[in-house]
Amino acid sequence: MPNLILCSDHTVREKADPATLHRGDAVLDVTHITRWAGCIGNRSTVIAVADAKHDAFLSLPQPRQMAYRRLDLWLDDYLGTHNDTDASASSGKG
Repeated sequence: MPNLILCSDHTVREKADPATLHRGDAVLDVTHITRWAGCIGNRSTVIAVADAKHDAFLSLPQPRQMAYRRLDLWLDDYLGTHNDTDASASSGKG
């Protein structure tokens, strides 16, 4: 099963000022996220989003828009590949 892991491009310490907390992951260390993402499965895609919070979709407008854009591209790629494979299998080609 393919999975997409969106994360911030950097970790911030929880004692950082509020402006900094809104521009990084204050919950998990992003190096751990990227290091261990492969343990979820062999079809993991990790995408770091500049200045995203821990939940990229709750980030400030610019990183949130980038997170949705990257999700959209990932879904297009997965669904396009997946649908091509299904079409080949159902037509007896592949």
